[in-house]
Amino acid sequence: MSATTSLGLDGTVVAQTRLGAIDGIGGRLAYSGYNIHDLATQASWEEVTHLLWHGELPNAAQLTALKAQLADARALSDEGLAMLRRLPTSGHGMDGLRTIVSALGQIDAPLSTTLQADTLLAQGLRLTALVPTLLAAWLRLRAGEEPVLPDPALGHAANLLYMLHGTRPDAVAERALDTYLVLLAEHGLNVSTFVARVVASAQNDLCSAITAAVAALKGVSHGGANEYAMRAFLEIGTPERAAAYIEGLLARKGRLMGVGHRIYKVEDPRVRHLRRHSLALSERPQAQQVVRDGAQAHATAERVAALVLG
Repeated sequence: MSATTSLGLDGTVVAQTRLGAIDGIGGRLAYSGYNIHDLATQASWEEVTHLLWHGELPNAAQLTALKAQLADARALSDEGLAMLRRLPTSGHGMDGLRTIVSALGQIDAPLSTTLQADTLLAQGLRLTALVPTLLAAWLRLRAGEEPVLPDPALGHAANLLYMLHGTRPDAVAERALDTYLVLLAEHGLNVSTFVARVVASAQNDLCSAITAAVAALKGVSHGGANEYAMRAFLEIGTPERAAAYIEGLLARKGRLMGVGHRIYKVEDPRVRHLRRHSLALSERPQAQQVVRDGAQAHATAERVAALVLG
């Protein structure tokens, strides 16, 4: 008798979903039948969340209700703040996030019960709303600053930026983060989603499943790739150093980290929207000017593209 082993679960079907559809050959992504390009340009994170949770985009009343529920669940309790003050102020941010989610399973009664079909949505909403509040508060504490409480008048993305920086974000920054959250809201059975489903299948609680998912997300081959892309930008520093950095990396047979899932054989459909918002952010008056002039930027971009694409 022969057996076939599928390393890494490539080509293995373990679940069915109505939430997302990925076409790696054509470079297409859809959530519940809606093209990602339409959602990224016309829908807010709250609207996309309603779509994924309920299977349809919300009407005005449904959207207002969801925003109100999220605002109510965002509040930071005294016990939650006390927990954050006991956390180490050093170490990797993802380690802090993992610990925060794990601790919620002990200090937040609605999140500590075993997953049930009739309570899952309420628990998911609570965790979704509360984690950004806790994460922003912890990041401020480790920087020696006091937490900023959420503003019920702000949406999900704007609140995260507000709680991090203490000032209301401008429209460009708010829309950039909101779109980023839309683009990452669903992508099939990725590593962290698979891990969460495995843990939940053992009749576990939501915090246990999401704690495991966050641990998986930290990995360099998963969400951790973003961190290494940022490290590359910091190491490059200025546009005139970009070509030499890429040449050196390729000469060492190193990996150029960036946005894009390997399932896509063409450009990841999410990239165009991230590029658009990155350019918009860089053009703000308060943004650090790393591009000396348009001609130099164009020449650098062409040089890097030639090196990467061969």
